[in-house]
Amino acid sequence: DFYPIVDVNNNARNPIINIRSFGEDVKLVSDMARAYIRGVRDGAMIATAKHFPGHGDTATDTHLGLAVIEHPRSHLDQVELPPFQAAIDAGVGAVMSSHIALPALDPADVPGAARRLPTPATLSRPILTGLLRERMKFDGLIYTDSMSMFAISQNVAPDRAAALAVRAGADQVLHSPDDDAAFRGIKAAVAAGEISDVQITQSVERVLTAKARVGLHAARGVDLASIDAKLGTRDHEQLADDLAARAITLIKDDRRQVPLAVPPAANVLYLSVIDYASGWREGAPSRTFLPELKKRWPNVTAVEISDRTTADEFDLVRGLARREDAIVASVFVRIASYSGRMDLSERQVALLDGLSATNKPYVMVLFGNPYTATFVQKLPAMLLTYEAFDGMEAAAVRALAGDAPIAGRLPISLPGMFPIGHGLLRDPSRR
Repeated sequence: DFYPIVDVNNNARNPIINIRSFGEDVKLVSDMARAYIRGVRDGAMIATAKHFPGHGDTATDTHLGLAVIEHPRSHLDQVELPPFQAAIDAGVGAVMSSHIALPALDPADVPGAARRLPTPATLSRPILTGLLRERMKFDGLIYTDSMSMFAISQNVAPDRAAALAVRAGADQVLHSPDDDAAFRGIKAAVAAGEISDVQITQSVERVLTAKARVGLHAARGVDLASIDAKLGTRDHEQLADDLAARAITLIKDDRRQVPLAVPPAANVLYLSVIDYASGWREGAPSRTFLPELKKRWPNVTAVEISDRTTADEFDLVRGLARREDAIVASVFVRIASYSGRMDLSERQVALLDGLSATNKPYVMVLFGNPYTATFVQKLPAMLLTYEAFDGMEAAAVRALAGDAPIAGRLPISLPGMFPIGHGLLRDPSRR
């Protein structure tokens, strides 16, 4: 299992870690990492803590380019490294490196790179061997992150990149853009004495030991049919629903409009505001929210607003808003590899802000990137969900309708708005 992510997300502009992190509090991230690792180990699997030594304080998606963290060593010791040490102390079986340069840990450049390139952790012996192995006493598997990510693949040839990663201390090189070249590179580095036979032998031993610990020496196959029986039970579904409900956080309710106090016969304008129209592999946004909303308020007019919405269509929505009794806006902003995007367009923000001028009930429900709230601060009421899937959409409607309590707390701070731990409480209500 290539989880948990133990990066401390303390950069609001992080386009790739974001909601994949447990939060920005070092202790919380450490505690959650320990719990996750215990659960994975109880399931006879190998947990992998990533992205060493920390990907939380970057504004660059390393799928697209090399990120550099300029913090001094003292800061890294206080923020980035403690969750990894907690994971190691909890017995995590593997650690995955990051394609991030940290000059405080390794000030050198990559030898043989296409251009001057600060050394990312994946290719750094001082970081993977000196820090992770020797100082932090980690003796499990070290994986590289995907070597096809542009931070590596557009700067270092596949054969050289693989050799440098193994020389740095990696046991397994993942997802090279050219596996044959990667093998040749490692083999040539061993022949040239850049990588010792002893190091290769130690890596092989770690791989075989890890496989033996989870029983792969006895049975290599996985009974896929048994997965639903173990994880798809009603108890598990109920637990997932409960967790979704507990996560929902009401951060703002200036007009005391949550739960939404309009009669069932009210006319409701529903806006499904999405960051961009393409790439919705997990399913169309609002596919659960909208039918659940209509169960409570049948007279719903629904409109999707995306990066493809025209100026005339924006004007049409403004006209509709003037005639409706209430407005509910679900905002979907994803964190996706190779996207580099994590915002709404200026016209989408202007529409959402402009609708705040009406005195009618108006609630935004934010799915995905919680930091999006900082760009629409004029809105009178905001619910955060942190995710975008069917169960979370259903939980959000229950919270909006007053069918369930709201008790979530922010796991991060929202710059210029609210501190970590903020959250307004609401009891269930009868409409």
